Amino acid sequence: MQGSREEWMHVFFICSGFYVFSTIVYAVLASGVEQPWAKSTDAEAAESKLELEINVTNDTKSSTDDQRQL
Repeated sequence: MQGSREEWMHVFFICSGFYVFSTIVYAVLASGVEQPWAKSTDAEAAESKLELEINVTNDTKSSTDDQRQL
C-alpha cells in the first residue's frame, strides 16, 4: 500500500530528527555578538535618518497629490 501511515511516520521522524539536529547545531554555534560590519558611525546614522525623513516626506507628498487627482 503506497503512502501508508507507517511510511509517513518514518518521514515525519526523519524530518523531526533533522530539525532537532539543526536547532542544536544553531544553538551551539550561534552568537549574539554584534559584528563590526553591522556597526555604524554617528555620521552614517545621521545620514541614514536624514534619508528616511526625506523619503517619508516625499512619499507623503506623492500620496497627497494622488488623492487630489482623484
